[in-house]
Amino acid sequence: SLFEGGIRVPGILEWPARITANRRTQIPASTHDYLPTVLELLGLRHPQPHFARDGISLLPLIDGVMERRPQPLGWSLDGQSAWMDNDWKMVWSPNCGFCPHWEPPWTLDNTRILPLLFHLGDDPTESVDLRREQPDVFSRMQNQLRTFLASIEVSAETESGCSPPGLRSVPSWGGL
Repeated sequence: SLFEGGIRVPGILEWPARITANRRTQIPASTHDYLPTVLELLGLRHPQPHFARDGISLLPLIDGVMERRPQPLGWSLDGQSAWMDNDWKMVWSPNCGFCPHWEPPWTLDNTRILPLLFHLGDDPTESVDLRREQPDVFSRMQNQLRTFLASIEVSAETESGCSPPGLRSVPSWGGL
């Protein structure tokens, strides 16, 4: 699931030589960030700098100087997608996870759930869809998600070298 119980999990980093005191953060981070972090730590450039870069270096977060994530995070899994920009999160064409059906307040529209927009700072359980109340945020995030999904397609076709013919990671959803 691309809801918070599926992608938001706690993480621990122990590095006594660099982290001298216990600290907690709510800044989102992902495995997308590992490579940029290690490259910066080692003072290296990516061997293919023209490849799409989905992650950021977490060294400013580790050093306690990052107050907000400077770029959003995206996920695409089995036809569903999510886009998180700090407290804002969009979930597009999600599945219902372990439940065999959707629980209220979610409803289906022609056999698929509508895109959802949440403010995680106010609604960590993703219970209140703000897509209609926040059309500007929804539109901005929809465009960013579209760009991210297109970059996955480009990466699959030109960077990985292992994309089987006909593989499309960008679903053909109406409206995205």
